[in-house]
Amino acid sequence: MASKSPFKLSSSPPGPGDHNITGPVAKALLTHPRDGHWAIVQIRSGRTSTEHPPDEPDEQTPLVVLDSLYVVMGEEDRARLEEMEARARLDAGGQATLDQALGDGPGR
Repeated sequence: MASKSPFKLSSSPPGPGDHNITGPVAKALLTHPRDGHWAIVQIRSGRTSTEHPPDEPDEQTPLVVLDSLYVVMGEEDRARLEEMEARARLDAGGQATLDQALGDGPGR
């Protein structure tokens, strides 16, 4: 069984002017609904909820709110985001950084 997520995601979209899901982006989403799209997203913790399980300690969970969401359409920019995602995945706790994995960083 998958472990519980350490956060909840707000279902509210960013406000007007804080996203670009209009025009060509909206058309791409409607034309190819199963395709993934790269986006730049800014998030924050909107509030924290506390659950009180009967036989366990209280659990605090932040509600992550999307402040802005901009879909990236250019191929070069998408490729750069893929590289950035790979670096971010390697930077997750307990893992080597991309530089360390390549042998160029401290710890190698």
